[in-house]
Amino acid sequence: SINVMSTSSNVAQSQCVVDILEKIASKSGGQLNKDTAVVLTDENLLMPLLYALPEKFKKEQRNESGEVVNPAINVTMGYPLRNTLAYSFVERLLELQKHAQSGDDELNEPTFYYVDVDGLLSHPYIADVSTSQYSELRAEIVKHRMFQVPASMLTKSSLLEKLFRKTGNWLELSEYLLDVIDTVAIASESGEEKAFRSEFLAMVSEALSKLQSVVIQCNVAISEQIYASLVRRHLQAERVPFTGEPLEGLQVMGILETRNLDFKNVILLSMTDNN
Repeated sequence: SINVMSTSSNVAQSQCVVDILEKIASKSGGQLNKDTAVVLTDENLLMPLLYALPEKFKKEQRNESGEVVNPAINVTMGYPLRNTLAYSFVERLLELQKHAQSGDDELNEPTFYYVDVDGLLSHPYIADVSTSQYSELRAEIVKHRMFQVPASMLTKSSLLEKLFRKTGNWLELSEYLLDVIDTVAIASESGEEKAFRSEFLAMVSEALSKLQSVVIQCNVAISEQIYASLVRRHLQAERVPFTGEPLEGLQVMGILETRNLDFKNVILLSMTDNN
């Protein structure tokens, strides 16, 4: 039995999947088992799907005797790190340092390009920490039509002090990235969003630490620009792994992972004639 459904967007697709899963679960006592698979022909659909799924399908549930009555989902595909907010945050930090200038006054106070400053202040990882305070700071920069924003203006909080400081070489840039990422991970709010954010930031931190160790072991002199290029190449090749139980629960996978597998219920997303 094949049913074809058309939707207007990826978000609508994800919600459609939830409706289908609800119907399948209602026929099996309200739970999903390993006989049901959601296949993503486009890896970019993974995050919209995970956000759309209700908690009862995502987390393992047990009864009073400790028996699993609803197993957690199992994601067998990696998610490209380059598609996450964590990667875009690192990009913002690299651009900030690229355009940062040393001050020409007696204090030698560094200044930062207003586009980079605004981009960081409006980034979800920063804006969510203190929305009103940072919005006021952005408004003040626009009001005074600042092209280069002095570092002294960007000291409204300890987080901003760590963000807006100038590095002098590749090693300082590496330590700067690691320090800022760790600070942002701690400052994140609790909840499901923090779980994803912490997972992505932890992977970025691990990747940057490995890259730093390799460059140090090679004992070669490189510039900040070359190191920034290495960071981009390294992170773009990384994929975020997801853990789960492959023998239980709803199975979420890419089209390549379905080879030699058989399921009773299969839901294909974005199955157009191009795929």
